[in-house]
Amino acid sequence: MKSMDVEKRTLIVREIEHWRRSKLLPEQYCDFLLNLYRDEEVNKDSEVFGISTKFVQNSSWLGWLLSFGVISLICFIALHFNSFALSMQMAVIGAAVVILYCAGMIWRTRKRTLAVMLFGAGSILMLWFGIHFLTISGYAEGHLTALYIAICGLLWIVLGITLVLPFLHLCGWLGLVLAYGWWIHLESVSESMWIHELYWIPAGFFLCWLAWLVHHRSKSTSGVLLMAGGLLWLMPQLYQLLVEQAVESHIQWIGFGKLLLAGLILFVSRKKWTEWVA
Repeated sequence: MKSMDVEKRTLIVREIEHWRRSKLLPEQYCDFLLNLYRDEEVNKDSEVFGISTKFVQNSSWLGWLLSFGVISLICFIALHFNSFALSMQMAVIGAAVVILYCAGMIWRTRKRTLAVMLFGAGSILMLWFGIHFLTISGYAEGHLTALYIAICGLLWIVLGITLVLPFLHLCGWLGLVLAYGWWIHLESVSESMWIHELYWIPAGFFLCWLAWLVHHRSKSTSGVLLMAGGLLWLMPQLYQLLVEQAVESHIQWIGFGKLLLAGLILFVSRKKWTEWVA
C-alpha cells in the first residue's frame, strides 16, 4: 500500500471506528481495516518533538552551529532582558511572537506536535509580556488586565478554529474564562452563592448549545466548546474556593455533587455527545 497523507489516514480511521460503533460492519472486518491503516504509522520514521530522527542523524555541522548559535542568542537576550529599554523589550517580544506563530503555521500540516509547541510558546510569551507591561505601568490590578487577557483569548480562539488546532482553541476559551473571572472579582459586590451560579451557569449552557449547533460542521470545535461549557458548570465553586478563598464546607459538597451530576449526564448521553466530537 502506498503511503497516505496523515490527515486522510486519520479521517479513514475515524470513519472505520464510526462503522464499528454503528454496527455497519462486523467487528472483525473493522479490526482488520484499522490494523491495515495503522500499519503505516508503525513503519514511519521515529520522531523526536515532531522532528524525524533521520533528519537529525543526517544533519550537517553548519545546521548544528546555527541552531546552538540561535539558542545562545535567545539565552543572552533572556538574561539581559530587564536591562533593555521598554521599547526594545516590546520589539524583541513582538518579533519572537511573530516568528513563533509563523513557524507554527509553516509546520502545521507537516509536524503538528511541533506546531502546537510553537503556537503554545508564542501564546505564553504574548500573555506574559502583556501582563508584565501592565504591571510595571501600574495597571495590573485594574480592568486593563482582564481586557488584555480577553483579547489574547479571542485571538487564540480565531487561530485555533482557522488553523484547526483544538488545543489553541481551548486555551482561548480558558483565557476568556480567566478574564471574565477577573472582571467579576473587580465588579462583584455580592458573595451570594446563587449570584455566582447566575454569573457562570447560563454561559456554560450557551457554550454547550453552541457545541450542538456546530457539531455537523466541525467536530473539533464542538468538542472544545463542550469542554469549555463543562468547565463553566464547575466555575462557581472553583471561583469561590480559589479566588474568594471560601472555607464553607457546603461549597465543596456542592462542587462534588455537580461533578457527579456532570458524570451522570455524560454517561446517560454518551451516544449523543460522542457523535458531536468524534
